[in-house]
Amino acid sequence: MSYQHCPCLESTKKDLEGIKNQFETLIANIMLPCRWYEKKDTEIEKDREHKQSIAEMENFYKTELDKVRSDLEAERKKHDSFKQRMASELSPEIESRGDLSEDITNPCRETQLRKMYDQLQLVEWPKIKEAFNSSGYDPSNAERLVKDTFEVAWGDMERKKKDMKQLFSLDSTTQQSTKKVSEYMQAAVRNLQMALFYSQKADVVKDQLSSLRITDLQVKGIRNHIFAECYWLGSLMALHNPPLKPNWQCCDANRSVNFPPLIIPSEVEKFQWNFNN
Repeated sequence: MSYQHCPCLESTKKDLEGIKNQFETLIANIMLPCRWYEKKDTEIEKDREHKQSIAEMENFYKTELDKVRSDLEAERKKHDSFKQRMASELSPEIESRGDLSEDITNPCRETQLRKMYDQLQLVEWPKIKEAFNSSGYDPSNAERLVKDTFEVAWGDMERKKKDMKQLFSLDSTTQQSTKKVSEYMQAAVRNLQMALFYSQKADVVKDQLSSLRITDLQVKGIRNHIFAECYWLGSLMALHNPPLKPNWQCCDANRSVNFPPLIIPSEVEKFQWNFNN
């Protein structure tokens, strides 16, 4: 009998095939969770790598942000230092001169002084002139008094500034002044200007009025008013930085109002506030 056609052998072979299939199915069922975990492990690894990448980016940008903050703080300090230097080096006329820029809280700034001068010309002067006419006095006397009073105020303030320069040893013939002393000198002049601004006009001109001799009480009162207004304003303009002065040379003889335009004398701009020369 041939073994190839043995029924027992064929049956055994089929049984082995069945066992093999069952084994492979069992192995597949066992490996299925393993593959799932394997996949999860891969995803977890990718997630870990992603988080690590994000952490590295966060560290990078944090470092860059700290650097930017440091640079910004350095620039801010440089800017503050620059502003302090500029504040000490810029001419003090910056804060009060109208064609540059002004401190609007300063009541003696250039534009305000010009407004007060215009007010004196347009409002006060017509009243004064009419009072002189009504009293029978020549209005030209009042016009001369206006000019003389502004000139007296200018001269008095020039002498005060000269005395202050000598007090601070700022005369160019004595010694070279330090920058700090010059700044305090200018501050003293500005303080004098502010003291005059807040003073009573009658008190400011008390000594000067005693030298003017007029017996007519009505005219004396008008004269005192003219003198007080013009001397007070003329003093403020003379103490301004740079000083302001009526330009009497351009006055037209035919003008009915003797209030010429205000100017900044060229010799004043060149010398008056150049304390360091």
